[in-house]
Amino acid sequence: VHDPQTPLHVALNALMLYFFGRDLEDRFGRFKFALYLVVAVVVGGLFVMASSLLIHPSIAMGFSAAVEASIVTWALYNRNAQVLFLFAVPMRGIHMLWLAVAQWVLDAVSLSEISAAAHLGGIVFGAVVWFFGARRNRVRLFVDDVLAKLRLRKQPKLTVVPKKDRWVN
Repeated sequence: VHDPQTPLHVALNALMLYFFGRDLEDRFGRFKFALYLVVAVVVGGLFVMASSLLIHPSIAMGFSAAVEASIVTWALYNRNAQVLFLFAVPMRGIHMLWLAVAQWVLDAVSLSEISAAAHLGGIVFGAVVWFFGARRNRVRLFVDDVLAKLRLRKQPKLTVVPKKDRWVN
């Protein structure tokens, strides 16, 4: 729950989710995107709990983790997309990732009440979702190769077959 004395934080979360979440909802579908947001909030809460064991005791669940995850996932999927930061400054999508990380660093070193641990949880979750989503085939091939080397799965046999003017595997 956000502090009612700082409505700007809630408004910025809503605005960022509107900007970056629409594209991710189109990419993932409505149900998967809703699940993505819920898991991001839970992961952010887990990061807050882990930091409370190390730094200072607190428990929080906030939507900031889902917003950070959305920004990071969108930025990694749309690295070269042009965006207008603050409606005026042209930036590439990947720069939004660096901006999110810089904002997290500022939260971590400042004395503000904003949970830097929840933001970090969102950043990590967004990057993990992108890695396993965009690199799905590489991860699957790696797992298949490891299982084949451990002899838990047979190595697929490839044969070359001539087909008209070309060769086909």
